[in-house]
Amino acid sequence: MRALFGAIKDLVTKRKEIFNIWGGAFNGQQQRQQVFKEIISQSIIEFIVETGTFKGNTTAFMHNVSNLPILSVEFDKRNYYFAKFRFMSNPAIRIFQNDSRIFLEGINKHLNVNRPTLFYLDAHWNEDLPLKKEIQLILEKFTDPIIIIDDFKVPHDIGFKFDKYGEIELSTDLISEDLESNKLNLFFPKDSKNETGAKRGYIIVSGNSDITKSLRNNQYLIEHQINDLLL
Repeated sequence: MRALFGAIKDLVTKRKEIFNIWGGAFNGQQQRQQVFKEIISQSIIEFIVETGTFKGNTTAFMHNVSNLPILSVEFDKRNYYFAKFRFMSNPAIRIFQNDSRIFLEGINKHLNVNRPTLFYLDAHWNEDLPLKKEIQLILEKFTDPIIIIDDFKVPHDIGFKFDKYGEIELSTDLISEDLESNKLNLFFPKDSKNETGAKRGYIIVSGNSDITKSLRNNQYLIEHQINDLLL
């Protein structure tokens, strides 16, 4: 009950502040926002799945830009209730409270896994990192998904911040086996100097040839080969 009442209090007393936390959608990073817009406009994505709803700022942005249905899962109960109330009038945005790995295990209950789906992974918060298992489940269940991972280490640009948990970095080292075995294409933001907001790093992973072609033509992205990153 404490989480529920806390979420209600946040909605009533801190709504404006929370809607601008981390600079807004995608950490206030305007180039990343533009990358997302171009992915949506130049691809056949039909569904979005987000892990790590937090307060729903990026959730709202992705839906407003794409007009696509979104499934978003949040582990923290206070954040879950906040986002649940925030989007309760929009049936296209469904918020779930669960561990992201458990949620992805049963994703076929909520959508057709054969539909072109974009995943935005941002559930890495505690010491127990779900990212590697998230990637494995997505690649196991979906055909040609496109995956965006937040807070990720950008190999060519130290101006982008990334998460580190103890000695474990959010980097290609963590998920290299899965990336190699599935022959996926990797894209990173090109230049931190001209980015805005919190300047958090990210990676975009694609196995779809049409989406990959579009990403290669994106002025804000640069492609890296997994073998080069592991040298």
